Amino acid sequence: MLTMLWNNLPTIIGSLIVFGAVGAILYNGCRNRRSGKHSCSCGGSCSGCANSSLCHPSAGKKS
Repeated sequence: MLTMLWNNLPTIIGSLIVFGAVGAILYNGCRNRRSGKHSCSCGGSCSGCANSSLCHPSAGKKS
């Protein structure tokens, strides 16, 4: 058992690093979403943007 863990230690450590990074990205995205920050960055001219309703929802709608 110990030999198997020792032989696979680099894989285990690499997997933990990758899963930790993905978890941190998801946590940060959820926290930003709850605080009203969105990842949409139109550059200021949203009149022709197809996702303008996601960045600037109407006052009557709640998401």
